[in-house]
Amino acid sequence: MRLNEKKSLLKLCMPVIAGSFVLFAASCSKNNNNTGGGGSVDTGSAMLAVVNASPTTAMYNVYSGSKILTPNQIGYGTATGVAGGNPYVGVVPGTDSIRVTSTTGSPYVVNAPFTFTNNAAYTLFVYDTAGASGQLKTLLLNDPAAKPTSGQAEIRFINLSSNSVPLYVNFINGTDTVRETNLSYAGLGSVSADSLSMFTTVTPGTYNVEVLNNEGTVITNAGSQTFNANSVYTLYAKGYQNGLNGTDSLSVGTIQNY
Repeated sequence: MRLNEKKSLLKLCMPVIAGSFVLFAASCSKNNNNTGGGGSVDTGSAMLAVVNASPTTAMYNVYSGSKILTPNQIGYGTATGVAGGNPYVGVVPGTDSIRVTSTTGSPYVVNAPFTFTNNAAYTLFVYDTAGASGQLKTLLLNDPAAKPTSGQAEIRFINLSSNSVPLYVNFINGTDTVRETNLSYAGLGSVSADSLSMFTTVTPGTYNVEVLNNEGTVITNAGSQTFNANSVYTLYAKGYQNGLNGTDSLSVGTIQNY
């Protein structure tokens, strides 16, 4: 074959070779979205809020593959994200270990696998105090993937006070009262995470929030809480009923999910 003929043939083949390379690269890209454990994951992101409801003075760092919080830490009664704002941080969908450690670099107080779905939102409560195992309890709840558009507000209440009786919570707005009843300590495992994930729809406004025992005695008053239209809130009992050694009395934490 003459040299000029070889050059012409090469020019004709180049587009085919280039196209084949692009298709091969795309195929490889689609098949390499794996977690460190080898499990397949979706591309995109899931949203995770981590809440420190463990009544200690420890400040915690939270990790999911890479460090979530840099350089901030979450103290007792606070959450990830923006203080007083969006509590969510992005995590890669799939199964991954969430690890929590104090800022002093002591061993993990949480090191457990959780599964996250693409475009879904979750709240992970880290609560109770570390026992003989050195591990805190965790509770992962499903959240709405987006804020509601109904014009109403959505609320839920979680009991994370380990020594409390079943709690009754009154949300009082003038003559209108919304009541959550018989809320057992979530650490007992008698209520499913799916049930705890559910929200109650309320009329937007300012409510006085009372936490009572089953005899109708007010244990703590969380004061005024304003629930805005098309917004979502999670309230939770933290600390100990009647205090423990005179400290960390039962109180109410609030997260505005949206």
